[in-house]
Amino acid sequence: MALMKGLRRDEVRSDIAAARVTARQYAGGGGTAILGFSVGGHIAMLGATAMPFDLVVNYYGGWLLDGGIPLAEPLPPVADSEAIAANAGFVLGLFGANDFVMSLDEWHRIGRRLDAAGVAHEQVTYHEAGHGFFNDERPDYYDAAAAEDAWQRTLNALAKHVRTD
Repeated sequence: MALMKGLRRDEVRSDIAAARVTARQYAGGGGTAILGFSVGGHIAMLGATAMPFDLVVNYYGGWLLDGGIPLAEPLPPVADSEAIAANAGFVLGLFGANDFVMSLDEWHRIGRRLDAAGVAHEQVTYHEAGHGFFNDERPDYYDAAAAEDAWQRTLNALAKHVRTD
């Protein structure tokens, strides 16, 4: 938590931009995607407010609309949905209904906000899962069925939305 609270928006955006340039070089000029887990999901959505991605995948990223960490200030990423609509080709959000970082209510409000801004997206809710459901090294959080489904959706979204030219 201490390290996460030390992240600063301008530094994170600079890192995302550098990673995006490198990824494009290795991909031979094809499309780009950004994927993150937890605070990494937040970072993926933050990246989409500032630069173009064919696909943004957010695995249970929190602080997206209601804030709560320095990285979400002064404006949480989804509060800037119009910028996401301008930059993201498609957003895939994966969330466990029993998440302790973000409420199910906030998750639903995020969907409404993305809809209102015209963001092409899909939100998937795993009703029996919680935060960190993909982490198989944490048995108290891991949900094999949710993780498998989420990964298959991620692979499908990559195949469908990321340019290969």
